[in-house]
Amino acid sequence: MTKPHLQSFWQAFTPKLLIVWREGQLGRSWRRDALAGLTFAIVALPLAMALGIASGASPNQGLVTAVVAGFLISLLGGSRVQVGGPTGAFFANIGSAIFGGMPATGAIARTATNIRAGARTPLAGIFHAGFLLIFLMVAGKLIAHVPMAALAAILLVVAWGMAELDRFKSLLKMDAGERALLLLTFGLTVLVDLTVAIGVGVTLASLLFLARMSETAGLMSEELSMDDPAQRASLPKGVEVFRFAGPMFFGVARDMLDALHHSGRQAKVIILRMEQVPYIDSSGARALEAFVRQAGREGTHLILCNLREQPSAFLAKLQPAFLGAERAMTFQSALDQASRLNTT
Repeated sequence: MTKPHLQSFWQAFTPKLLIVWREGQLGRSWRRDALAGLTFAIVALPLAMALGIASGASPNQGLVTAVVAGFLISLLGGSRVQVGGPTGAFFANIGSAIFGGMPATGAIARTATNIRAGARTPLAGIFHAGFLLIFLMVAGKLIAHVPMAALAAILLVVAWGMAELDRFKSLLKMDAGERALLLLTFGLTVLVDLTVAIGVGVTLASLLFLARMSETAGLMSEELSMDDPAQRASLPKGVEVFRFAGPMFFGVARDMLDALHHSGRQAKVIILRMEQVPYIDSSGARALEAFVRQAGREGTHLILCNLREQPSAFLAKLQPAFLGAERAMTFQSALDQASRLNTT
């Protein structure tokens, strides 16, 4: 493992509180974090008490679990503003990771309240746990007699703030795909369950993203393949230049292969410009490999130029499959190579 990769590895395990302390943010934002901690500590009261009762324990014990989980997650966690849920959700997140699951926030409502209250660092979560502890020690016996209905107004205000009505209206002005995804996720949240809505929404949003990416990726037109359209007229005879734009992934692999086959035109040398390809996966590499083989069968030399870091490293791992393709660092060097190959 190289030194930058090792630093990145340990960075992932560094508590965010330590990072913001090194950045000098704790001293600048502690007042806002304290106010945010007080605000969502009040919001945490009904949830912690209700979970304590639902678990067969007392409301006070529900508050204790919220204090423990909130403090530990804010002290050792990797988020600036996320607030840990009750202890049950805290241990569920740890357990899910052990068994290959994906941890999720145990307190979406309190995290949203924390952000809207102006929290900037994990200190807000620590303040939240501290205020809950004060509530428990000073008024624990009284809190046990607070009716749930008395705290309903707080939850209604929080829910209204999380709804982001203005953003909801702006999303409705998007194209049909975005609107359908928004309304479906919203409907599932209200009528079914938040967990189901998140799962369906993320899955469909990923598919929609792949569809959009496949629409934008592909071979560019002849005019756009050159920086200056007048350069095409000065190309040596038998040399063709094409530029691919967008990621080469499984969503565009078949279309890319068809386009490359169609664009070959029996040229003696083909220069494929790759500076606008930020990413390539195994399906895209296989399509490119098939084109290399076809070019070799037809006696056409293929030059890949301006490869970016990820595509270059990925194709290097599959080097034997691309022995028929030459590499060039710049477009000008690719033109020089093409001129030499064209004269042989």
